[in-house]
Parts: sequence; structure tokens; C-alpha cells
Amino acid sequence: MDQLEDLEDLLFLAAVAMRLEDTATHGVMWTWEHQDLILSDRNDGYSFSETVGRAINLITATTWVNDFLSAVSPGDQNPKETMGDYADPLEELSMGPERPPVDFAVQAFLMTPVADRAAMLWALTKRSTPRC
Repeated sequence: MDQLEDLEDLLFLAAVAMRLEDTATHGVMWTWEHQDLILSDRNDGYSFSETVGRAINLITATTWVNDFLSAVSPGDQNPKETMGDYADPLEELSMGPERPPVDFAVQAFLMTPVADRAAMLWALTKRSTPRC
């Protein structure tokens, strides 16, 4: 029975990797590195399309945060540690349904006094942008 379950897992992961080819630069590698998360979503009752959607959102959020951090702290060897005080609002902002453009968030962050930066990021997570 274990071999059948292993085969099901492998086929599910292969299907996810194929769907992520357009989203992730290395869809197969990303899927392999995040297989526990992907299989956990499936085992928690998410459908295939929901699991893929959650993976795409995670890839997009991670890319957004990495772009933000590299723009705010260029050349920093460990920008996540440097920006640790802002980790929670950045995570919330990156995982939200409407991410602001990275350039806008970076400019707003850099123009805001240091003492108010966390509040500014939290405010961005609460904004409601009308859709046209």
C-alpha cells in the first residue's frame, strides 16, 4: 500500500510542477522543495486547483518580499534579519489579495520616518483599492 501512496504523491507533485512551469522559474525544483506543504494542502482537503492556487500565491508572495527587501536593503547579506521588525506586516502584505506594486511600497517605506514604517506597512495591508 505504501508504494501506491508514494506513486499517488509523486503523480500529484508532478502535476503541480507542470502547472507551476509558467509561475516558478524552476517549477520542478520549487515543487520538490515545498512538497511537504503541497501534500499537506492536498491531505487537508484542498482540491488540485486550490492547491496549485495556494502554491502560486506563495511563489508570488515570496517574490514580492524578496524584491522589496533587495530594493530597500541593496547589498545586505541577510535582509530578512535586518528587516525583522517588519516581518509580520510584510508577510501580511505579500500574502494579501491585492499586493501593492513593489516600487510603490519601497518608495512609501523609504519616505516614511523610521519610527512610523511598521505602521505604514500595516496601513498598506488594510487599504481597499477599488477595482475598475
